[in-house]
Amino acid sequence: MDDAGLKTEEQGSVAASAKPAAAAPKKHHHRTVFSRYHFRPYRDWRVVLVVTALILAGTIYYGYDLFSKVRAGDAFTIQQTKTRPAVGIDTKKIQEEVDYYRARARSYGSYKNAAPVVVDPSI
Repeated sequence: MDDAGLKTEEQGSVAASAKPAAAAPKKHHHRTVFSRYHFRPYRDWRVVLVVTALILAGTIYYGYDLFSKVRAGDAFTIQQTKTRPAVGIDTKKIQEEVDYYRARARSYGSYKNAAPVVVDPSI
């Protein structure tokens, strides 16, 4: 400042440059499900390619193994297990069931041919 208390050009420009610049407005980050994950395209594509290659290799191995079994004739064979002796059929029980269902058929026929009994509450 000079004698009269006025600022000179030099002092004014220094004072102006010493002023802090206006702060830039802060960006508001919205939290999403993926906000904590950092996406790295090269890493992500490498993971996709490795997983795809593993699935493809597994499929090729399974196909080759199945082809080998079919060619050898072992693919669809059933191994023999111990068989239990056959249980005899009880004809008495079967006849009881047949008689029961014949009796039901007769009773159904009697209901079918008879006139229905309707209770009329208005009489």
